[in-house]
Amino acid sequence: MIRRPPRSTLSSSSAASDVYKRQVLVVFLVLVKHGFATVFREIKAGHWDSVVENSVMVVYSMQDRPWMNWIIANLVTRGGAGHSCDGCIFRQGMFSDLLGAVGALKYAEEHGAIGVQFSMQNPDYVDAEHGLNYWDYFFESSGIVTDPLLRAQRVLQFGDSAGDPSMVVMAPRVHFNGFVDRFGQFGSWTQVTLGRRSREVPFPLPNLECGEHCGMTHDDMARVVQTYMKFKPEFVAEVDQFWEAEVSAGDFVVGIHFRGTDKVLIWPFSVPDYTLFADEAERVARQAGKLERLRLFVATDELEAMTFFLNRFGPLKVSFQPGSPRLSSKDPAAIEGGTHKSLKFTAYDKAHFAMMDAALLGRCQYVVKNRSSLSDFSLLLHPRFKLNYSFILGNTVTTGTQLAQRAADLRRVRGSAHLCLLYTSPSPRDS
Repeated sequence: MIRRPPRSTLSSSSAASDVYKRQVLVVFLVLVKHGFATVFREIKAGHWDSVVENSVMVVYSMQDRPWMNWIIANLVTRGGAGHSCDGCIFRQGMFSDLLGAVGALKYAEEHGAIGVQFSMQNPDYVDAEHGLNYWDYFFESSGIVTDPLLRAQRVLQFGDSAGDPSMVVMAPRVHFNGFVDRFGQFGSWTQVTLGRRSREVPFPLPNLECGEHCGMTHDDMARVVQTYMKFKPEFVAEVDQFWEAEVSAGDFVVGIHFRGTDKVLIWPFSVPDYTLFADEAERVARQAGKLERLRLFVATDELEAMTFFLNRFGPLKVSFQPGSPRLSSKDPAAIEGGTHKSLKFTAYDKAHFAMMDAALLGRCQYVVKNRSSLSDFSLLLHPRFKLNYSFILGNTVTTGTQLAQRAADLRRVRGSAHLCLLYTSPSPRDS
């Protein structure tokens, strides 16, 4: 009796065919991989950047990880309970957008753009009653002229160099909201501002291991903010009113920015002890000979932090915005999405009180802060904050003077040739 082989047994020819198919598949996948890798390298190098010379750059709110947002929105869940970012927990906050705006303005200067038009429509902060662009809530103009000749011309004609809407409207526009772009849907202008950083080196720490992509210096960031990003007079008047009501002549005001809630999700995965902030504020006041006139302005998103500072210093020594959005550190929604994404507060209140906190911190003589883009932005509002601050990361306190010295040492070691910026575009494509 002749026994037939089982049907699953392959002949030599079919086995060879399968090997051939697998080899073809491997070659195809390798080609795809290397093709994508090449394109990705070119995008990162700036070869695909749009030409912006003699044009107006239109800049939008950015996202940190849009591919993760897509997965969450379409494959996993519709976002977290209790916060406004439905299907999108990785959207950047308002002050990350503003730090990105600093980079966009610098890019415009370096690449011959006429100016920048900002369209900030992050739903965490936009209230239709106040307009669909939260930039317009606080700043004089969402269209900012960066071309030095046009700015000089406006000074001669109008006595100031603010953005001129007619110039913005008539110039060609380059929109940064595409997918194949360093600064579009899959990128952020904070690459220009802060450079490439590991998670252990948040701003304002010196970017010691950045290679050639170190970002802007503190001085240059402050110059851009103080040159272009002008608050509206009515907003400045509101800040003045608060300051005059709370601060007396001779007070030594230390701003405390304690950022809690969802910061436990970011390295070093903990928030500092409240005592570190209080002790540092007293140390600075004592060193200045102003301990008896010490007053705190406290900006925080955490209820427990506010309670601590009021109990330690007393209500007569602590100023704060009573209506500012705050959540308990024990609130799961606070940890998951942060106060700025909470549905317990209106979008406009979150934007308005946060910007007030930033502006008021900018009025203080000294700032003690932990990791937060809000107080990062505050450090750019006045020249004094190149040195007059302390940064608390984990349980380590470092002063602005120490950080400035580290940055100076880094420049001496590397030399200026190694401090180039990420925005350099060797051969951008046509828009």
